[in-house]
Amino acid sequence: MKHYIFATLLLSLTAGSAAFALDEDPEALAEQDVQRSMSFFSFDLYRQLAKDAKPNENLFFSPVNIHLTLGMAAAGARGETEKQMLEVLGMPALGDAERKQVAAMMKSFGQKSKNYQLNLANRLWADKVSGILPAYREVTKEDFLAETETLDFRTDGERSRKTINMWAEKQTAGKIKDLIPPGVFNEDTSLVLTRRVL
Repeated sequence: MKHYIFATLLLSLTAGSAAFALDEDPEALAEQDVQRSMSFFSFDLYRQLAKDAKPNENLFFSPVNIHLTLGMAAAGARGETEKQMLEVLGMPALGDAERKQVAAMMKSFGQKSKNYQLNLANRLWADKVSGILPAYREVTKEDFLAETETLDFRTDGERSRKTINMWAEKQTAGKIKDLIPPGVFNEDTSLVLTRRVL
């Protein structure tokens, strides 16, 4: 398992290796910012998780997947929340240019190969009264390949939970069951983001 950890981290670092070259092209700069932030985020997250790991315990996670999920949330944030999220992600900004690079990366993940199979599944689950802006729905659909589905978290959290769990189970060919345990959703739940790379 430890080999997988470093393979994942090195994949991210290798992708970001070009980030240290100076380039004046705005599109190239945005690409470098995204790659650099993913590399730094991967190592920062590993450092944090390793602090709580038991001796000789394997640690397996997908930093790129976590980064993209948090990026999807950050794309809808504003003000101090946006500032803090971008700081955690290690990104100076998440504007049109950066989101365009994320979209290109997401689409490249989904390309078929004879050497491997990589399936993506992303979804936003919004409470029916949460008032998710159409512009945010469009950004997550176009740049993060994530459709939005409306549920009733506030008054029917159990049905909402089962809907998401059935989706997750189907998307992972039965490998993930009961993703969300009972009692998680309540009147404060407005949005749930799910991302799967398999």
